[in-house]
Amino acid sequence: MPPTGKWQYLMPNTEEELFNVPLHNFTSDADVVIFDDRLFLRRLDDVDKDGLRLPYTGAESSFVAVVTDRIIKNWTHCVSVRWTDGVAVPDHDRLLTAFGRMNAVVTALHVLHAGQVALPLNYSWQRNVKRVTAGTLIRMLPFQKSPAYHLGAGELESLQALLVAHEATTERGYCLATRRLDLSYDRLQEEDRLIDFWIALEALFAPDGRRGEIRYKVSRRIAFGLSDERANRLRIADVVKRSYDARSRIVHGDSIANLKSIVDETEEMLRAALRWWLEREGSRNPNKVVETIDDKMFGNPDDAASSGQ
Repeated sequence: MPPTGKWQYLMPNTEEELFNVPLHNFTSDADVVIFDDRLFLRRLDDVDKDGLRLPYTGAESSFVAVVTDRIIKNWTHCVSVRWTDGVAVPDHDRLLTAFGRMNAVVTALHVLHAGQVALPLNYSWQRNVKRVTAGTLIRMLPFQKSPAYHLGAGELESLQALLVAHEATTERGYCLATRRLDLSYDRLQEEDRLIDFWIALEALFAPDGRRGEIRYKVSRRIAFGLSDERANRLRIADVVKRSYDARSRIVHGDSIANLKSIVDETEEMLRAALRWWLEREGSRNPNKVVETIDDKMFGNPDDAASSGQ
């Protein structure tokens, strides 16, 4: 039997066997971005949007409380996964794979540049019950203060390269860092976002778990990783140290007057670090990466001393 009801659009029984989920808070100049033969991002047309009303606003939809016609009207693109193999309704493993790849696209978008984007879909598998249910991943409040994420026509190749590298990088520290970047967009408080960013930065640049001199180690490692110019290294280290000081004050209950600017600077520093991580040659294991950075610093003792002050 073909899927019916709210799954009729999300999992259409067609020869292409596409699984389509719209991108929330997203716009783009591109009509289609092809990642590979099973994953792509495409523009929605009016017929697509009409098809979304039942699964997202119908009486049986778990989205009905948060998704309105106005929200659907503002959706411009969706992510599509082709599962093939002649399967009309994908099984548990195929759905998990589809959702994983769709979420990877969202993460790659977050790493590419600032802005919040999300998939309005969740998936749960009920043990001993052969059915799937939909639920929302959207926390609507954070989106109320977030401008739409825009993917420019000149950014398509960069996004494609980031996705390939992201899906190929499975080291725990890197996965924790990107997960924290994604989670930061669900936060309503800037303090919580800064803590997310520092969990990510420490996972990348202080992976040994030793608590001593985190401020010194992370600031100099990021500076040496992201730049070869001494003046720029000093600027980067200063931003990181100022951010770490704010993080320390937050966890001790203090308030910070210029917190928003510090959080924005830290977010961009983390994003730059993740792009560098994915673009660099060699191992992406955090222990190996920081070992390489530390070896590089021994050849520049003056810079290392300055960036760690």
